[in-house]
Amino acid sequence: MRNILYAQLFFILIIAFVTSTKSYAFNVAKHISNVNGLTNNSVNCILEDAEHTIWIGTWDGLNAYNGREITTFRYSKNNPNSISNNVIRQIIECKGSLWIATDNGINRLDKRTRQITRYYLRTDNKVPNQEKSFILGKSAAGDIICLIKGLGFFVYNDSEDEFNPINTDFASHIKDYSVSDSDRMLTTYSLTEENRVIYAQSTYRRL
Repeated sequence: MRNILYAQLFFILIIAFVTSTKSYAFNVAKHISNVNGLTNNSVNCILEDAEHTIWIGTWDGLNAYNGREITTFRYSKNNPNSISNNVIRQIIECKGSLWIATDNGINRLDKRTRQITRYYLRTDNKVPNQEKSFILGKSAAGDIICLIKGLGFFVYNDSEDEFNPINTDFASHIKDYSVSDSDRMLTTYSLTEENRVIYAQSTYRRL
């Protein structure tokens, strides 16, 4: 089921005013929509980062809201520093960067420089046939993991700046997964031809 928010976004900002005698708290609601510069009102994911910037993934681009203005990120054929696809599925923060899953590849966005690096992970820059083909996860140690449906798991290697494959059972049939709090443990599930759900746990390692 698609978890999409239809309509405007409501951000609640808590502003506390402290005086010598009393403390007052006011809830201020701000409505953000495409009227204010949001790329699309249909939202797939929202993340508040360590600097309290709100990152909003929509069906038509990525948006960053700092409480005053919206900065947008969209795919551009002629700009290699643009995001790889406008359908934003997931946003994960890790070590000063945002990892963004789209319908065509993974993107790493350096929050300080706003530099974007694209990773297609053996898809030859071809848009996959199914939605949500790229599913991101993060381990307790900060490893960035990606499941590509039909291909299997990959883990990001920072020293090589690339994703390396992970050996797991029935990788081509996995539909979703989670990463446990204990480092390098994946819990996966897949469907058999009889539509039975199979769960499996495995410890991964880089190849």
